[in-house]
Amino acid sequence: MRLLFSLKKALVSFFSLFFNKTLIFIPFFPLFHWKIPFQPCFSSRLNTKLIKIEIQVNKNNPLKKKGRIHLKLVNCGSSDEKMTETENYRVLKFTKEREIIAEAVNLSRYYNHNIGIVEMDVTKAMAIMKKHEEKTGEKLSITSWIMKCVAQVVEENPIVQTFRKGRRKMIQFKDVDIKCLVEKEVRGQKVPIAYIIRQANKKSFQEIQNEIRMAQKHSKDQREKEAKQKKRQKLLMKLPKIIRALLWRSIIKDPFKIRKNLGTVGVTAMGMFGKGIVGYAIPKTFHATTCALGAIVKKPVYINNELVPRDILHIVVEFDHDIVDGAPAVRFVSRLHQLLGEAFGLEAYANE
Repeated sequence: MRLLFSLKKALVSFFSLFFNKTLIFIPFFPLFHWKIPFQPCFSSRLNTKLIKIEIQVNKNNPLKKKGRIHLKLVNCGSSDEKMTETENYRVLKFTKEREIIAEAVNLSRYYNHNIGIVEMDVTKAMAIMKKHEEKTGEKLSITSWIMKCVAQVVEENPIVQTFRKGRRKMIQFKDVDIKCLVEKEVRGQKVPIAYIIRQANKKSFQEIQNEIRMAQKHSKDQREKEAKQKKRQKLLMKLPKIIRALLWRSIIKDPFKIRKNLGTVGVTAMGMFGKGIVGYAIPKTFHATTCALGAIVKKPVYINNELVPRDILHIVVEFDHDIVDGAPAVRFVSRLHQLLGEAFGLEAYANE
């Protein structure tokens, strides 16, 4: 009993020195209290009257000096409260979805990724797609075509989708499961949704394109899948943070869980969110190999001692250096450059 009160007194004094002598206490145990530094408001769950305790502390000897305690009931507003005339800021709610993303991104620090920034000529493929659109009115998906090329190169170089399991084992998958972002319109707003294309190496460009377009539609099946996903997220967020951290660690240490939840290879098309913007994006990822696609722009290139305009794709390729060394990484990039330059997978459209 005496030890609990002494510990409580020490914590009160310590936090009082660093948080302007103001704390909020919420009963947690009969003899000990949970404490939160006072702010204008915390979340909608704390939109109630709470006890505000102000403690005057002697900074020279805070444990021995007895200060005055003032109790006052305060009412915190909702977290999404609008700005008032006397305030120049808003307090917004950090959603559970963002918290899950933050925890997942934080775990990517356990991977030792090497990053390559390259430019690839896709002039031939762009000409085929443009000709097909003028003839039929159908616009072909550039991202789907690049995914087909990536899947083909990964199948030829399976080392790039290999994962560590424990200290002495590695798991190498045969099927290429590509995790990508699909832009979907929900309630009038475009939202990026994670989607996994299973066995992309066994599918044609047209099949991959149709699958992505079906995923973009807010169909009944998609709504049911999203509802199940949101339900799992809610159950996950009800767990204590330390338990969630253990669950995340169990996923990134198990290649089969990574394949089930995240796929074996990552492809993210940043160019679709910022069309016309020239640059590169370096994402954080759990995969052994990830391709981040930028914009396609016209650039002058020397060919046969002549300066000609070409369609250039900006791309960032990341490899887990624990698995992939420099030589296989270069072979992967070289083969991908070759397939993109030859318009691999578009042969049927080229012969129209």
